[in-house]
Amino acid sequence: MPASILSFDVGEFRCHAIDDGVSTYATGAFLFASASEAQYGHAILELGQDPKAIPCSNTCLLVEAGAVTILIDTGLGAVAEAGNGVDNLGQLRSGLDELGVKPSDIDIVILTHLHGDHSFGCLAEDGKRPVFTAARHVVHRAEWDHIHPSLADRADALMQLFDSVEGNEAVLPGVGLVAAPGHSCGHCAVHIESGGEVLLCVGDAIAHPLNLRHPEWTRAHETNPSLAIASRRKLIDLAISEHSLVHAFHMPFPSVGKIVPTEEAYQWKPLSCAS
Repeated sequence: MPASILSFDVGEFRCHAIDDGVSTYATGAFLFASASEAQYGHAILELGQDPKAIPCSNTCLLVEAGAVTILIDTGLGAVAEAGNGVDNLGQLRSGLDELGVKPSDIDIVILTHLHGDHSFGCLAEDGKRPVFTAARHVVHRAEWDHIHPSLADRADALMQLFDSVEGNEAVLPGVGLVAAPGHSCGHCAVHIESGGEVLLCVGDAIAHPLNLRHPEWTRAHETNPSLAIASRRKLIDLAISEHSLVHAFHMPFPSVGKIVPTEEAYQWKPLSCAS
């Protein structure tokens, strides 16, 4: 099944949002763990979503930055391609094929963090061999401080593959990391700037439109919930102050839009509606 792709420009950089698939939550208890069922249930209905079937997109980002091709987050990869109960995921490879991009064409892989839905696509079916064989792989060093249980049988292979860096570090001109810990120890955003335009990739710091209406609501597995809230607010403020486009991995496809202030909080304005 071909992946959905949305292509757009950020200055001189050509960007492609590639749909890795959509999972569905039967309850909001995981996504909004710090809110009551009554609170999140009412808020989800206001968005026109079903509280018992909450969609969660997974959207990777390909950036053609001049002669350098960058992939930000890699989806579930072979884990999803093999089935394993996640039949709607694992579409990144078909999206790259559709764009005419081979895995060996990727020069840099940046992971916002190491959770499996962002990192498993780095490794082949055996969980050991790299998929993007010519790429430099970048992740924040602090991600190794608290290895997620889902990575147990892949941790060694990933550690050998990645160049671990500090947060707030440039990867190449116009592309840098912004430390945004809390969801995980070394969670980072990616700041992309070209020709006076900015795209901020926020990873899982903002994972649902309700994270903008209620930035204080946290997810079930945040490593440090209070720090996750602070990072979310920091990225919201940064996106608004720079008038940037935002790529949020789990927002509804194309997962790219703008954050707009409202009287009470903020709202998500998808790219097709953004100005």
